[in-house]
Amino acid sequence: MIYDIEKLRQLPIYFIVGAARSGTTLLEKILNAHPKVVSTGELRYTMVFLDKYRTMTTMPPRFMVDIDVYEKMRLKNVGKAKRVAADSQAVEKRQRFRQILSENAPLMDYASVSKLMLLRNHIDKLEQGGLEALVNKNPDYIFYVKQLLSLYPAAKIVACIRDPRSVVLSHKQHKGKNDFSQYMGDDVSAVAYFWKVCNDDILALQQQYPNQIALVHYEKLVTDKENTLRKIASFLDISFHPNLLEHDKHNALKKKLPADDQQTQQWEQKKHDDLHRNVYTDRLAAWQNELSSDEIAIVNYICHETAQKLGYDSHAVSISWNKKMAIALSTFKSYLVCNIFIIHYYKIPFALRQLLIKYLKIRK
Repeated sequence: MIYDIEKLRQLPIYFIVGAARSGTTLLEKILNAHPKVVSTGELRYTMVFLDKYRTMTTMPPRFMVDIDVYEKMRLKNVGKAKRVAADSQAVEKRQRFRQILSENAPLMDYASVSKLMLLRNHIDKLEQGGLEALVNKNPDYIFYVKQLLSLYPAAKIVACIRDPRSVVLSHKQHKGKNDFSQYMGDDVSAVAYFWKVCNDDILALQQQYPNQIALVHYEKLVTDKENTLRKIASFLDISFHPNLLEHDKHNALKKKLPADDQQTQQWEQKKHDDLHRNVYTDRLAAWQNELSSDEIAIVNYICHETAQKLGYDSHAVSISWNKKMAIALSTFKSYLVCNIFIIHYYKIPFALRQLLIKYLKIRK
């Protein structure tokens, strides 16, 4: 089936960004409950192939080869290759989309084919028509807003914000269970440092693109859900729909494709279940009791200036010289890893990134 390229070009595309564990996935699930919005998970196609294909008005045959190689390595690295191969429905769905992509890519520019790739799990909505928006959630796209806006000048960015101490607690509870752990580890200093880097960038972007960046505080999304979602809908120029208030009921409980090992399967199922239930407020201040005084001091030491700018009650603290040195060493390591594998990752040439994915098991 050949799709209307002009309709794809006209389909508004928006992005959700934010430091890990700041509510980006929750907001993605809420928006996906809207019958006329497609809100994707962390499909990174746009940035993965941007440097190689962005200037092309039609996609060459090599494009499909690159897609196949990337998909194969990514599935292997996230531990789902065997499960996909054994799931006949998943195989059929992937083959169907590959056929759609191979038919349409030679007729499309990169901006359009990128939208088509993001719609892969919701291709039926594209066929039905009437879509109001396409939303792509990728936390680390914070660092690629300029590139995204160069490709999609009318795009808008929703940046999720959360109290750094709650973020640290969430990482502590999900230790070793997400991509962040692979790159940055789960040390309190590393998590706090990355929170500061992300949110400093968000504040700078808001100054640079005041009409295209909206900040959404996780706490307001939980405690004042309707007003917050109405503001988000208005910012994104989409209709407000009652389904947004009950995403746990109106989101299709999709079959979650488990990973190849049992431990990761259990984690994936728990994450899936948590994200499809209603949002509760009883955990907003849990960090006060579940982080140690030492952990809270470290977070405040690293994050207090940025946290205050974002409206959080944080203050400067005095810590020992030994603790300062330990934090400095930890954050220096985080600085190196963050710059290579997150901030500048998509600036690395495509061929070199393929080697990193293959040999270092990078999952993006």
